[in-house]
Amino acid sequence: MKNQNSDRTQRSDQMIQKRFHRRWKRVVSLLSGIVVFCTTYALILPAITVEAPVYCEKEEHIHSAICYQESSQTDSDGNPLKTLTCQLEEHEHTRQCESNPASVETPEDWKNFLRDEYLKESEERFEESDSSPEIASSDLPQNTENTAETSSDPSDSPDPAEQDEIQKKIDELSLNEKVLLTARSQLGTEARKDNFLVMENGTENRWNRYASISSDPYDDAGSWFVPWILELLDENIIWQPDQGEWMEQLEQLAERKDEAEVGDIVVLKNGSGVTFGILSELEAEQTKMIAWSDEKIEETDIELNDSDFILKPVMTELLTEVHVEEPAEEPAQDADS
Repeated sequence: MKNQNSDRTQRSDQMIQKRFHRRWKRVVSLLSGIVVFCTTYALILPAITVEAPVYCEKEEHIHSAICYQESSQTDSDGNPLKTLTCQLEEHEHTRQCESNPASVETPEDWKNFLRDEYLKESEERFEESDSSPEIASSDLPQNTENTAETSSDPSDSPDPAEQDEIQKKIDELSLNEKVLLTARSQLGTEARKDNFLVMENGTENRWNRYASISSDPYDDAGSWFVPWILELLDENIIWQPDQGEWMEQLEQLAERKDEAEVGDIVVLKNGSGVTFGILSELEAEQTKMIAWSDEKIEETDIELNDSDFILKPVMTELLTEVHVEEPAEEPAQDADS
């Protein structure tokens, strides 16, 4: 009987020890997880708290008591007047200070790239020989918000004879073909994220390459996408989409919709304004255009209504000068009258 009780006691002790070990393992696993989490968070925290770079080239400074010096003069209450002796300009960094004004580009950065694109299209179209100068894809600008960088080493430039041959092949493409190639090269392009202008209401207007040809590079990119293409193709015009008289002149140049072809300019009128784009597909059941949409250049399906119209990319003299009637001069008044 005693032996049986002893065995039961031993089994009971063993079960208690097993329960203890299982619980201890759970506690240790929980503590290990907490240690891993805390360590990871401690490593990530410095990266979260790193301040954004500023480009205002000003030192942040708020005047304090040490920036002033008491004078012998007093105010009406008898308190000594304080004179600002600090030579530092008072400045507090804002969101605008984080904008990088150097993050820009010029149309010239894209002209060389597009010239190569026209050449490749011409060679594919007319099945030229492989003796043509090859264009390395690594030398072409990437279609992102970053500035296009191309080699400027004079030794990399072809000689005049090669340039003439290239130009002849490019000239075989029509203006509409060049316009469409240029528009397609911009698909997916967004405005700069690191160069912006903070407005009074807190919104941010981002720098974009299309409005850079205007007086305000932070203007709406959709209004300047088409003239940017025309400028690259040396179709110099005065582009004033915000002037009603200019739009009336533009509509006078509209062509018949049944004579439209890809590469033409599309002008869509809607309640909120006007959308300009490039006709990219014209089929019986589907019409598409390339334009600024949802903060980037996209190709979208469209339906041409009666108020919309189509333009050839070749502009006439009506768009090279805006005709504004000068007010008639009033006769000079007699000084004695």
